[in-house]
Amino acid sequence: MKTMKKIFALIMALTMVMALVVTANASSNEPTKGTITIQNATPGQTYKAYKVFDATYSGENVSYTVPEAKKEVVDITLFNISTAASNGNYTVTVKEGVTDQQIIDWVKKNYSKFDNTGVAGTFNENNNTVTFSNLDFGYYYITSSLGTLITIDSATPY
Repeated sequence: MKTMKKIFALIMALTMVMALVVTANASSNEPTKGTITIQNATPGQTYKAYKVFDATYSGENVSYTVPEAKKEVVDITLFNISTAASNGNYTVTVKEGVTDQQIIDWVKKNYSKFDNTGVAGTFNENNNTVTFSNLDFGYYYITSSLGTLITIDSATPY
């Protein structure tokens, strides 16, 4: 009976160690890039994604940041800006009472001050989608050669 208890204790100990190894490996396999897909895209048009803010994810929580060089572009009537973190970035949050339309108008007017080149999307003619792949996590403004606002979206790992 003592031998069975020792074997059972050993099996339990090994199971716990294996569980810890699996947990450690899972966190290192978190995605580091994101994708944005535009549905019902128009064939023959150019779609571009412009990154406005960087994003950092912790679980399902996200925080948006801006480097010091771009801090002055952020409208402080719409956004709160924290003090710089150790990496020199400032956290940006929307002020209470600010509407989505105010944010859209501001981003539409200022996106090129954050990213003046953008990333071209890839058109898929089988399902009329445009995909932006391998994007750094962030808050993106997407335009088309049609001249209309397409969307404001975040490249996320989920």
